[in-house]
Amino acid sequence: MKKFFIILIVSVFVALPLAAQMSETPCVEVVGYASAEVEPNEIWVKVTIDERESNSRVRLIDLERKMLSILNEMGVDTETSLFVDGFSGTNYKRNNGVLYKNYTLKLTSAEQVAEAFDKLQDAGINRLSVTKTGRSDVAELKSKLRVEAMKSAKARAEELAGAIGQSVGMAIYINDYNVDSAPMVFRAKAAYSLSNDSEIVEESYSAPEFTSVKLDYRVTVKFVLL
Repeated sequence: MKKFFIILIVSVFVALPLAAQMSETPCVEVVGYASAEVEPNEIWVKVTIDERESNSRVRLIDLERKMLSILNEMGVDTETSLFVDGFSGTNYKRNNGVLYKNYTLKLTSAEQVAEAFDKLQDAGINRLSVTKTGRSDVAELKSKLRVEAMKSAKARAEELAGAIGQSVGMAIYINDYNVDSAPMVFRAKAAYSLSNDSEIVEESYSAPEFTSVKLDYRVTVKFVLL
């Protein structure tokens, strides 16, 4: 026990001169900033195709073929980006209902969504809506901004030091204020209209507009002045 107290006392006396030396070291403290506005690169669209009971009925299988053809022409990999979510049974069809099929389509940009909405609606596939948005590279984006914020801090320090004929040395203090727990949320706004033709109700959706998300990063850094 005595040995422990002796070691502790020695450690304190050694640390005190070091702390004093640190406080006397000429330093410059700066704040570095970095920001970026990003749009979603993962956009999930609900697509419903159905066979209407009308004189100009288009078969469900023909609508499916049209949809696949359009998406393939757009460069969408339908094997990995198009998923069946649900469909009506044959009994419902025999009772004069509507045979339908629901898909989830994963796209990668607002421009691609607008193109898909236009071309699919031109082909008679009108029931389209965005269900979810996101980014696939959130961690990489935040890491890049941290690095840019540090570079910004060093550039500021060098500018200040250069104004008085000095330069900056090593960083002796870094504070990262950024919290990564908050999810990145993109808003999608789409208008739709309903037209009633006899007993058939058609839904027509316009291509949505997406709000961008601004990421701001800030670090405080203290550099030694040389």
